[in-house]
Amino acid sequence: MQQVFSIAYEVFFWLMLLRMITSFMPMDSSRPPLSYVFALTEPLLAPVRRAFGIVRLGNMHLDLSPIVVLLLASILRQLLGYL
Repeated sequence: MQQVFSIAYEVFFWLMLLRMITSFMPMDSSRPPLSYVFALTEPLLAPVRRAFGIVRLGNMHLDLSPIVVLLLASILRQLLGYL
């Protein structure tokens, strides 16, 4: 069971990392490969984004929700590892 959670976490981690990297590039998120990544990650990011909002740094906006979600997922992974 722990191995299943570990694999799920790894897949989730790479999806979130891909989502964060592509957010810095001018890419069309409606293209099939990226639309799947956005569809899989947005249900987790949207509530966190609503809770924390988007940080404004001068003229730049920084979305911290991917970092928060990855941090929470990492904590959950550690807790499940101890069970």
